[in-house]
Amino acid sequence: MSIFSNRELAVAIWLIVLFIFSLLKENIRQSYQKVLKSFFNFKILIYILVSVVYFLIIIMLINCKYRLDLSQLKDAIIWFIASGLVLTANTFSSKSTKNIIENLIINNLKLIVLLEYIIATYTFSFFVEIFSFPIILFIVLMSAVSQTDEKYISVYKIFNGLQIFIGLLIICFSIYSAVLDYKGLIGKTSLVNILLPILYMILYFPVSYLWILYVKYEELFCVITQLFKNKKNIELGGKLKYEIFKYCKFRYNRINDIRSNKYYYWHLIKTEKQISEFIYYNRNKIVKNIEDQDF
Repeated sequence: MSIFSNRELAVAIWLIVLFIFSLLKENIRQSYQKVLKSFFNFKILIYILVSVVYFLIIIMLINCKYRLDLSQLKDAIIWFIASGLVLTANTFSSKSTKNIIENLIINNLKLIVLLEYIIATYTFSFFVEIFSFPIILFIVLMSAVSQTDEKYISVYKIFNGLQIFIGLLIICFSIYSAVLDYKGLIGKTSLVNILLPILYMILYFPVSYLWILYVKYEELFCVITQLFKNKKNIELGGKLKYEIFKYCKFRYNRINDIRSNKYYYWHLIKTEKQISEFIYYNRNKIVKNIEDQDF
């Protein structure tokens, strides 16, 4: 029995075809070169290496208690790439300063809810899957493009409606198949397959959180380095970084408050006394208008 479902095989075949076709376009080939060059950035390589090692440790620990089969290892790899690496990396580049951690958890849960499991388990025949994928992909892309401009709102409604219709069709088929195969669905293997992604999310969350903290600290400290780059201000900038880290530590919300100047406009700090005042206002959540600050 193949460890890949008909849907996974169909998607893989079409992705390979699209990739080969894209290589025929010179501008796309150049984009691939830029992406590949960025991939070998030292920080990105460290991020990937540490993440891979950490997740391998998770898999080894789980495997000691419950021996994973090839299908479960495949699912683990897919989860790690889609959620562990990509989802965390997307959070790095998010411009939002609110609820990033909550969004990370919610987006993870979207990948592992029971309904998603059922849909992934019960698929159509291979020929239906391979011919339906390009149609669904076209509808999704048209919906995304039409959403970028209000003048295409009528087109967006049509393609969005098609997405909903196809989604409901797949859900109905999956539920129907699950009812017919209820014994297989509630069996031990099925239960483990449902719980494993949740376990991955829980165990992997600390490293995701630490990566996000690191990136946000780096962004903040780079700004401080630029603002205090003059020789007479370098020491003051170092002091500001130290006090910020001592105050925030591993609290993401505190970093956000500082980055957004929520309580104290720190960009114009000129003395160590103002650094102490800046920490005091943030710690006690007191808003001080820039007009009232003694700069």
